[in-house]
Amino acid sequence: MELENKHELTSRVYTLNSYIYVGRSINGTCTEYIRYTQEHDGKSLYIDANALDFIFSIKDVFQKNKLRSKCLNKSDDFYKNINIYGVNIYPSIVDGKLKYEISITQTGDDVLFTIYFDSTTHAEECERERGRKP
Repeated sequence: MELENKHELTSRVYTLNSYIYVGRSINGTCTEYIRYTQEHDGKSLYIDANALDFIFSIKDVFQKNKLRSKCLNKSDDFYKNINIYGVNIYPSIVDGKLKYEISITQTGDDVLFTIYFDSTTHAEECERERGRKP
């Protein structure tokens, strides 16, 4: 796990944002960092191990170009040259169940799109309305 503090200046407003990154330990070295956020009530933040297991399994599938999205990709084409940039774990406003919001990027911090998964069934879920979380 790694903590990054970013100093940002936008519209003449200076802010300090903190980001948590999680990764895998391979031969004693942490690699494959993913930005991790989780909505919480101001108490201490914990890392959801079940979520990380699922996210990294999805990451492996992406790297093998073997994942299709039922919500975003209407053709039979596989995603290519993409990576998981970050994950946000949040309670759904619909039923209160935890959801995984996975940000997909091609290069850098430019998020191309977001895929949502149910935290229990791991089934992909589509946005309820354009741009609205399930």
